[in-house]
Amino acid sequence: MGNCYVVLKDLKLAEEAFKQAVSRSSSVYPALNLADLYSRQGRMPEAEEVLTKAIRRSPSEGDGYYGLALIRFEQGRLEEAAQLCLQAHQHPHRVADVHLLLGKIDLRQGKPLSAVHELRLYVAEAKPNPVRDRVMKLLEDTK
Repeated sequence: MGNCYVVLKDLKLAEEAFKQAVSRSSSVYPALNLADLYSRQGRMPEAEEVLTKAIRRSPSEGDGYYGLALIRFEQGRLEEAAQLCLQAHQHPHRVADVHLLLGKIDLRQGKPLSAVHELRLYVAEAKPNPVRDRVMKLLEDTK
């Protein structure tokens, strides 16, 4: 329901819906949605808190680590973001973007071979979408 309110641009109701979902679910995904909402509003401390609690509650779900890695990346804290991506990858995860993010980090850190490896993992895991198509083309062009 929260995502519907986001589309309607009613962010207060979206926040309330996401908070209710977080309180009723053991999954990290409502927390990811709430953290994303906070992040887009510039409420980084709240986003971090939501994700940290989600990771503590479900430490074996890799996507919580990915959410926190994304925030660290946006803050320019690349080493922390990379470590969180690696933690996400060590656990079951549904968000293939963890590999895309790690590829971006690797490129910024001057590790092109590692970046290519992560981008290949992204392409293998991601559902068809325009970003995946662009990454596939990029990988083909670099051969």
